Amino acid sequence: MLKSMHQVVMQIESLLEVGVPPQHITIVGFSKGGAIAIFTSSKLQNPEVNFVIMAICDDRVFEQTDITLSGRILSVYETSDELGSTCQLLIDRSNTVTEFQEIVLETGKRHGTFYTATPDWMEPVQEWANVYE
Repeated sequence: MLKSMHQVVMQIESLLEVGVPPQHITIVGFSKGGAIAIFTSSKLQNPEVNFVIMAICDDRVFEQTDITLSGRILSVYETSDELGSTCQLLIDRSNTVTEFQEIVLETGKRHGTFYTATPDWMEPVQEWANVYE
């Protein structure tokens, strides 16, 4: 997972080097991809990059006290999902989060909520990514 995080950080840095504004970059991750997004945000520490974290915040993540998020953070989770919950604990210990929103879904589909692109989570994710258009 850390190898993936380093690859994403390098890709973001490459985009920034060629002049892409950081607010036009959005990293979206679900489950393991959400963990990669969390690690990327923590490593990059760029308060202008956008991140969407879906279905990953849990005790395993919270116990890693060296993780501090940065940027605009959208968290999306399903209440019946045993693998993800609110990311508020990460936000509380992160000083360079410039904006935080959280969407709580109640579909009853647990982790499977995100297996299909549905408007209840896709539309907010698209809006989050397109905020500067």
